[in-house]
Amino acid sequence: MSSFDSERRRKTVHLITDIVCKYKEPGGMEKTVLPMQKIILTHEDRFAKELARLIPNACTLKIEESVNGGQKRSKITHTDFAQDFPDNDISHRVEKLKEILDTRAFNTVFEADCREVLEHIFKCKYYFNLKKEIAEKKSVRTFTTKLSKEKIVDFDDVIKLQKFTRLCDDLNIELHDGAVPNSNGDKESILKEFFECLKLI
Repeated sequence: MSSFDSERRRKTVHLITDIVCKYKEPGGMEKTVLPMQKIILTHEDRFAKELARLIPNACTLKIEESVNGGQKRSKITHTDFAQDFPDNDISHRVEKLKEILDTRAFNTVFEADCREVLEHIFKCKYYFNLKKEIAEKKSVRTFTTKLSKEKIVDFDDVIKLQKFTRLCDDLNIELHDGAVPNSNGDKESILKEFFECLKLI
């Protein structure tokens, strides 16, 4: 399915969803019977999500892999599609970051998720202002500098610009030197500042 174009994938989903068994009885009367069970295996999450949407009462399973005592193991478990395959990756990342902050799970790496969320929001909200920088694959530091120079939505405010610049430093955004490891206290502070900056965008 991963190599199918979207139209063929969509038609395949419809074919599987609508599949029926038609046969003629000895008297010549045609009968249609719905299958009692369909078993569909896929590694393609878009295909699986579309099937789950059209067959909402389906039992959905996934293979979970783990390493135990140096041996790779796998098991089949139930899956929650909304949780395991979110439609909106950015919302899912924000939820994950909030959970890290709330549960103080600072051993979890979160810097890349912060950068992805910030970039996504800047790209959506200020697309026409940042079109050139987006095409050049720039990130949050460049975005805030450009918005500051053009005096867009108070980004020229010194305190607002400093907040974003410091956050970029803490998340190592567009820095090419080695990042200094942060303590748990630093990580808590960084995540709090991240959520403050989300409100300021």
